[in-house]
Amino acid sequence: MKPQSPGNEWMRMLAEEASDMDAEDLHSRLQHTLGNLTLTAVNSELSNHPFERKQDLLRVSHPQMNRRIAATQRW
Repeated sequence: MKPQSPGNEWMRMLAEEASDMDAEDLHSRLQHTLGNLTLTAVNSELSNHPFERKQDLLRVSHPQMNRRIAATQRW
C-alpha cells in the first residue's frame, strides 16, 4: 500500500526500511508488486495518506484481507 507518489512521511518510512538501498530505489522496487495491491472500494480515499490513516479506512472494509492489513503495526 505504498503510494504511487509518496510524500515525505512515506519516504522517511522507506528510508528506515532500506538498509542496503536508498528510499527511492526501494519505492521503485516495491510499488508494483503484489504485496502493494489491495482490493478496495475506497482507493481515492486511501490516496497517498500515511499507513496509519489507511489503517482507519481498511478497518471498516468489507474484505477480511483488508481488516487483517489494518491490524498490522507496519506495512
